[in-house]
Amino acid sequence: MIAEVYKEKGREPWKYTRQVVASDGQIERKTTRHSTYTYAYKNAYDDFLDGKLDDLYLYHPWGTLKDVIKKELIDPQAYSWVSWAYETLARGDKAEAIKMLEQGLSKQKELQNIGE
Repeated sequence: MIAEVYKEKGREPWKYTRQVVASDGQIERKTTRHSTYTYAYKNAYDDFLDGKLDDLYLYHPWGTLKDVIKKELIDPQAYSWVSWAYETLARGDKAEAIKMLEQGLSKQKELQNIGE
């Protein structure tokens, strides 16, 4: 499933739209509105970490693509460390979250170096 965090040009609020499977099996789009990019991104990233999304497209306020997060491009061990870091940060333990994030980034870098 894919999702987008975007803002219509010159309009408020930020939107988080994701594909969902309806009860009849059809794919539908579900949109939620958020006052800031941070809130929209947090909800989208929480869904990504929960495995509800495969690809997450992030846009600048003026509409151009900012970043794409794709699940298949993330090493499973790195993903685990980063997820754990995110949860630890949410609990308020910034120092421990930074250590975990560094572990995850290190794993991802190892994967990229092997592929070169």
